[in-house]
Amino acid sequence: MGKHTEGTWAACEDGWIEGANGETVCEYAGCGSHAAEWNEADLNLVLAAPDLLEALSEVVEEADSYTARTGKPVYNWLDKARAAITKAKGAQQ
Repeated sequence: MGKHTEGTWAACEDGWIEGANGETVCEYAGCGSHAAEWNEADLNLVLAAPDLLEALSEVVEEADSYTARTGKPVYNWLDKARAAITKAKGAQQ
């Protein structure tokens, strides 16, 4: 699996989501013989994906830095954050 398409992502009028470099991320409106069934909330979530990944990665880095400095472990929710980052990057968990 390759690297994800860098953000910021945008919904184009022709029904595709494109990355900042113009690369196609996915189709959201349907074309040809089929119709995609996305609602606006789902579209907004997909468009926010690159920003969410970046923000969550920064949170985990800060928490890891805190643990390294203080020797105090952080809360279990970071395990969920790490798993979500791993999933978003397409790596095996």
